[in-house]
Order: sequence, then C-alpha cells, then structure tokens
Amino acid sequence: MSFSRLGGLRYAAVALASGLISGGLALSFETASLWRLVFVGLAPLPLFAGGLSSGPLTTLAAGLAGAVVVTAGIGSAAGVYYLAAVAIPTATLVWQALRSAQTSEARRVWYSGGNLLLWLAGLGIVSVLALVAYFAVLDGGLAAAIGERFDLAPLAAAMAARIAPGLAVAAWMA
Repeated sequence: MSFSRLGGLRYAAVALASGLISGGLALSFETASLWRLVFVGLAPLPLFAGGLSSGPLTTLAAGLAGAVVVTAGIGSAAGVYYLAAVAIPTATLVWQALRSAQTSEARRVWYSGGNLLLWLAGLGIVSVLALVAYFAVLDGGLAAAIGERFDLAPLAAAMAARIAPGLAVAAWMA
C-alpha cells in the first residue's frame, strides 16, 4: 500500500488519537489525585496539536471523540460540558489561528495574533456569563454546587463561589 493511499487516513487517525488523549485527560477530574486539575487543564492541548497540524475540522472530530470518551466514562452531562468547555472553544481558536489571506502576489498573509487573543478573551467572557446564567437557576446557586462537590462549609463555599468563575476563565486562558 502506497503512502498516498494512507494520506486520507491521517486526518482520521489524528482526530481519533487527539480525541482519546484529550478525553482521557478530562476523565482525570473524577480521580482523587491532586494532579486532576492540571490534567483537566491540559485536556485542550491534544485538540490544539491535532487541529493546528490537520485543520479545524479535525479539531471538531477530535472533540467529538473526546466527548464520547467522557460520556462513556462519566455520563452524558459531562460529555456536553466537555463539548462546551473544551471542544468548541478549541475548534474556534484553531479556526481563527489558521485564517490567512492571499495577497495580489499570491503570498499568504496570516492575521495578527491580537485577533486570536480577542477571541480567547471573548470566549472566556461568554463562558463566565453562561456559568452565571446556569447557576442562577439552581437552588442555592454556585455556592451550593461548590459546597456539595468539595464538601465545604456554607461560608467557605460562598467565598469560593465569588472567585470561581473568574478563576476558571483565567485557568482556561492560561
């Protein structure tokens, strides 16, 4: 079998491998390890690597593969959260990073990095607003959810709830 015949499988293999790795990193949130937040923070990295090497559609396919892994491991709600917090923002940023224009001399000119940073900040703002809206309808709000998840006293959970959305976005942007 020639190498050119296997060229079409490259995109599928990259999408599957990066999706499985990313989903595995996201599954580490359910462990008791102290490293779980580091691994969850690294979950978009395989998607970025696959997408920047093979294109934004590969990132979307890898995100779907990762969502299947997370759904199989944790549940359907976690798969939806993975898509919303990891796969879709990563695919958007990869799409923005790979945008370019052709000049009259048939040269490719890449857009500035500032545009990419604006998209990164905009996605962070949208995610904070989505978190606020989601937890606004829950009984007890974000403080109750944090208190249940991390077994905290109500006062400590309320203090953590004040900084949690901004801290989550800052960690995602880092």
